[in-house]
Amino acid sequence: MDECAVEMLCAVDFVDTCWLKDNPAHPLNQWWWHLGKLRAGTYPAHLLPPHLREIYQTAPERLAA
Repeated sequence: MDECAVEMLCAVDFVDTCWLKDNPAHPLNQWWWHLGKLRAGTYPAHLLPPHLREIYQTAPERLAA
């Protein structure tokens, strides 16, 4: 389920902005509160669980692709 959420977040053209408002009150290791960073490719990949790290692309990786 997490994999689908991250893949869709990064793949679809439009995501309602209410989902992309990061909540700084929550630590970065709680990735689900930082969907804006994930979408932008600026989330620190090393904080993701291994199964999500495999599919997540940071901003430099996206630009290189």
